[in-house]
Amino acid sequence: MESLVEVEHNENNEKPKGLTKMDLKALKRADMIAFRLSEIEAIKEIHNDPFETEKRYSIPVEYKADGDVKRAFHLNFGARVDMAWQTIVSLLRVDDVIILDWKKGAKTNDLLRKAGLVEDALYLHVRRKGKPKYTFLVDTQTGRAANGGMVR
Repeated sequence: MESLVEVEHNENNEKPKGLTKMDLKALKRADMIAFRLSEIEAIKEIHNDPFETEKRYSIPVEYKADGDVKRAFHLNFGARVDMAWQTIVSLLRVDDVIILDWKKGAKTNDLLRKAGLVEDALYLHVRRKGKPKYTFLVDTQTGRAANGGMVR
């Protein structure tokens, strides 16, 4: 089984633009949200269909990353019931520009470092009408220093 971390992103190579009404609807109604280096994917589970188990909706976004980052991934399994995520989505508006900010080792302290661990962080910045509006800490993830957390 392929690891979710290994899945490549944004196969359609769309350029990031401001959020649309459909983007906002997908983000609000999604059961899961997959964050990839330059893409947010809203995933809706489908029940009572033997041939299809989920639908995916891709939103290309801007991104920032420290150093030579080739891959980044984070999955919010319970987006629809995650009140922190729903708060973020409720503040988004049509034409907002999303910037994912991947921070490799951003939350690593001496205790983690001595244990051979690293803690990565994902921030979501919102730009509205060309100006910074919000910054949210989406999540952090701790992993082995050798093969990383969210950022590789």
